[in-house]
This record gives sequence, structure tokens and C-alpha cells, in this order.
Amino acid sequence: MHIFAHPRFRKSLVSGVALVVAVAVTAVAVSWRLSGGPTTESRLRTHLKTLLRDPRLASAQSGADVRDARTGKTLFAKDPTKTLIPGSNQKLLTTAAALEVLGPGHRFSTRVLATAKPGHRMDGDLFLQGTGDPSIRPADYDALAGRLASFGIKEVAGRLVADDTWFDGQRLGSDWDVGDESSYDSAQISALTVSPDSDDDAGSVMVEVDPGANRPQVRLAPDPGKFFTVVNRTTRGHGPTNITMQRERGGNRIVVAGEMAAGAPPLMRPVSVWDPTRYATALFRKALTDHGIRVGGPTVEHAAPPGARQLASHESAPLSSLVVPLLKRSNSTMAEVLVKSMGQHAMHQGTWAAGLATVSKFLTRMGIRALRLRDGSGLSSMDAVSPREITTLLFGARRKPWFGTFHDALPVAGNPDRMIGGTLADRMRNGPAAGRVNAKTGTLTGVSCLSGYVTTSTGKPLVFSLMINGLLTEPPKDLEDAFADRLAAYSLRG
Repeated sequence: MHIFAHPRFRKSLVSGVALVVAVAVTAVAVSWRLSGGPTTESRLRTHLKTLLRDPRLASAQSGADVRDARTGKTLFAKDPTKTLIPGSNQKLLTTAAALEVLGPGHRFSTRVLATAKPGHRMDGDLFLQGTGDPSIRPADYDALAGRLASFGIKEVAGRLVADDTWFDGQRLGSDWDVGDESSYDSAQISALTVSPDSDDDAGSVMVEVDPGANRPQVRLAPDPGKFFTVVNRTTRGHGPTNITMQRERGGNRIVVAGEMAAGAPPLMRPVSVWDPTRYATALFRKALTDHGIRVGGPTVEHAAPPGARQLASHESAPLSSLVVPLLKRSNSTMAEVLVKSMGQHAMHQGTWAAGLATVSKFLTRMGIRALRLRDGSGLSSMDAVSPREITTLLFGARRKPWFGTFHDALPVAGNPDRMIGGTLADRMRNGPAAGRVNAKTGTLTGVSCLSGYVTTSTGKPLVFSLMINGLLTEPPKDLEDAFADRLAAYSLRG
């Protein structure tokens, strides 16, 4: 299981050895700052080489590449062409490709269609048709139902038909860890889905555990009723809160277990759902009922007929906005939606195969060839890319019209605002890199990567990639931070 892959809901577990090394790295970083930082390329290379001799990397594989972002000149390299597992650094490739292929203005539409004219009693079926919007929320489905109510519709004689045919029926990546399936990060990919809140964790339901008066209480949101089975195995205790939430494979039975301290604040976590198409359609049916519209027939799934007329629609925010949570919060589901969307756009096939082929063609045009793409998010441990290929992408992206959108969507080192700092909000707050590094993290079990852009102390723009595989310890974030600090402190002009 990818035990380090979900930083929002875990506490760092640093071993004694790693802690000693972290203190040493911090001390060295402070001494470099006090001495004014490196001023020559040779000193920069010396400092970076020293960092990468860290004992935690002795049994690991690592590669690094640092280049001038304006000229492409290599300033430092260590095994830059070594092929490594990127983790969520894969999202750099996916996002850049999507901005190029789909365009920053691309929007996802969700439509309500019918084969009959709207009226008090509408004959025929009602169709809910999606194109993969990863940001659509329960309120948006409610608004669609409200639009139908405004036509005076009180009854639909036919069925409620879910049309998710924009994507194929493969819901999970071929190489994803089965043990992670209930995680929001490994949610099933569907053209019809719903996100429970503003985090855009599509295909998930929010599970809330409250300490309660006598024992912890569990609630789900949004809950269309009779869709989930909740097994509450929690107890009240006096020790620290330790709650687990697991959806059993093959259905929507969610088991919540563990101990919750009396007086503890409510705990909220998203858990992926089984069959997001059916979940979204159940929420829409409930919204119709809430607006006084009765659907006589059952819910079924198939494509809407070509002649169906549109009654209502919802448009997502443009892609230029959606890539912010994708990169800032490392949204894996959104990355996979973009892959299938690119396949549909370029090859009229909403599949991983078509989407990844489209991404590969884009990367080839960017001068990148030797890599293996298995998904868009980096959840697969079969993805393979080198530091040099990542810096080539970062270098080439600077010359694209969408570069500003791409660069600004990356996490900003040390910025505590989660919509700016993202996965780097709590890192590099007090060093030279604070506010001057825009970079993407990448973490799986045994994998830790950091790649992005640096503006040095003299305004020199750099691109860099540091990739580490085969770790036997907690990811060495302190080492990565010190690496970025050294780049930010680089003061050679020119």
C-alpha cells in the first residue's frame, strides 16, 4: 500500500537515524545561508553533491538535473538520464499535455436531455450525460433539477438514464495498488461523477466522525439514501484519536473503526465510492425528488439517442482554473480524467490507451522520448521517466502560451495558504527557497521526488528535478528542501 501517498491525512513518522541526518542537513543549510550561499557553479555543484551523499540514499537510486531555464545549460547533474518512478511528478507531464491538447479554456459539460418536450407530465426517458467533470458538486446537480422544475415538469413517465459513454468502462488503472482502492486518491474514473466538496475529490463521499454524547457517530455527505452501508466500529476513549475508514472492495459498505477521544473535534475524510456513475445519478434522482419531480421508471445506463434535446446543462470552470487543485493538492482523479479527455479529444476514444498515446505524442514534440506512461497521476509504480526528461519538459514549457497558468498552478514553497503553497505549504518556510520555488512533489512507498522552477537570489531562473527511488526510510523531505534552498541561494549573475 502507498503508505506515504496521502499527506493530507497522515503525520510524519521520522526514524531516529533520519532525524539525526535532518538536523545535520539543517545545520549545513543554515551555515550556507549565513555565509551568503554559493556564488559559483563549482561551489553549487559541491554543495549539491554533498547533499546527495546522505546516508539515507546509500541503498537507494537517485538522479538529479539542474539547468538554466533560459539557455538550457546544465549546472548540475547526477545520473540525469536514469529512468525512475516519478510518483506524482507524472502530473507535470499530464498537465502540460492537457493545456496543450485541450487548451486552458476547455470546460467539462454535464447535460440533461430528453426525447420528449418538457411538460407537466413528460413522456419518454430523461438522460443525464457527462463528459468527466471532476469538479461537479451536489449543488450543481440540484441546480440542474431546479432548471427542469422551472419548466413545470412534475413527472417523467420513463426512466432516468445515465450516459457515461464519453469514457470507456475501465474505472481503475491497470497497475494501481488494490489496497488503495478505498482511498480518495484512487477513486474510480467515470464520465459521470461528483465531488463532495471544494477539494474536487471526484468519485468520493465525505465520511464524518463525531465523538457524540455516548459513542462516536458516523455521517456521510452527500448521501442519496440507501446507497451506502455504514458499519460503525468506533469507540470512545481517553487516548489519541485513531480512526480508520475502509470501503470494502466491490461495493459501498464502509467500515469505520478505531478510538476517538472524548471532546475531540469532528473528523472528516473522503472515501472513494464504488461505481461513481450510479452514485452521481442517485444524487440527481434525489435532487429531482426534492424539486417535486417524480421519475416513474428505474435508473439504467446507456447512451442518449442522437435526437435527444438538451433541457439543462452545467459547465465547469475552465481548465486553467482546474489545474490549480490538480497540481497544488496533487489531485490524482483529475489527472486521470484529463488523460481520458485527451484521448476523446484527439482520437474520439475516452480511454487510457488513447489518452496516453496523445500525451506521448505531445512529449515527443517537446523532445522527450525515452519514458513509460501507464497513467496520468503517477499512482502506477510502472511509470518511468528520468530527471533530464522532466527538466526538458519544464524548459520547453516556458516557451508555451500557457506557461503562466502551468507555473502558477505549482505549489509555492513555504506559503501557508493551501491554495498557493499546496503540498509545499509546510516546507521551506524559512530558507532561501521560500516563495521562490514552484515545484511538484511526488511520493509513493520508496519514492520521493521534487521537480520544478527556482528563481535564484539574483533573479536567475532555473529548472530542476530531484528523483529518489528505493528508499527504506521515510521520504527525505529535509534533503529535498535543502537541495532547493541551495538552488535558490545560487547568486552567480548572468
